Amino acid sequence: MVGKLLAAIQDAVKLHKKAGDLVLDADQEQRGMTISSNFISHWATGSTGAYSDVALQTVMSAIDALQDCFMYQPDQTKPKLFYRSLSKM
Repeated sequence: MVGKLLAAIQDAVKLHKKAGDLVLDADQEQRGMTISSNFISHWATGSTGAYSDVALQTVMSAIDALQDCFMYQPDQTKPKLFYRSLSKM
């Protein structure tokens, strides 16, 4: 289920990029695709082994980083906001 949801996000980003109206900058796009691709590939392995504290912290940081890929800060004095759409229009 999670893999399908992340794949849907990747597909939407690719579609908007091809249409030329992707709102994400190049850094946000690259980080988002890298993080979600890594997550999907690791999720597919079904690993159930114990994880170290460092590994779990890395996963949590990656989740935060993925969220940040879909946010912007219109004013430095205000908190970040989520994009309402991947389209610039």
